[in-house]
Amino acid sequence: MSPRSKHRQTKTARAAEIVEGRKSKDHDFPVTWLLVADGAQAQIYKVEPITFRLVPLPNGRFKQSGKHKGTKAGAGRSFNSANAARHAMEPHTDPHQGAEDRFLHDVAKALNEMARGKAVEDIMIAAPPKAMAVLRKVMNKAVQKKIAYEVTREWTKVPPPDMTRRLIRALV
Repeated sequence: MSPRSKHRQTKTARAAEIVEGRKSKDHDFPVTWLLVADGAQAQIYKVEPITFRLVPLPNGRFKQSGKHKGTKAGAGRSFNSANAARHAMEPHTDPHQGAEDRFLHDVAKALNEMARGKAVEDIMIAAPPKAMAVLRKVMNKAVQKKIAYEVTREWTKVPPPDMTRRLIRALV
């Protein structure tokens, strides 16, 4: 069995334990969080065992500050090497994407801090693919080990009861 399939099998077993609402060894209820994020907002919920009711953590709400929203950098200018003609240059990076990446870096760092001293055992993440990639880069190893399940979907506008239904469908 390859290490990759063993890791996938371990994550599947952990997801099954979450659905059952308990750890298989001692039948204690694990503390599970759900991070729902995109490039502009994020919320961390505590998942209640058995009922899967989502309870927002008091310090787990993040919104992108307004100063980065809608920023548009004008095109720069470049001189032609053959003569004195000038041409418009497109920026190398999209300022909007840069603002989203900075926001997601802040969310991942906050998650690292919140999970460090807590007794959280499992973390589930729902985020679009680009946001998931940025979060994975910034999360520390300890938090990455606690990730039990990832959903690459946009759930930030979904109400918590519908999120619960979608989460159960995704885990089963």
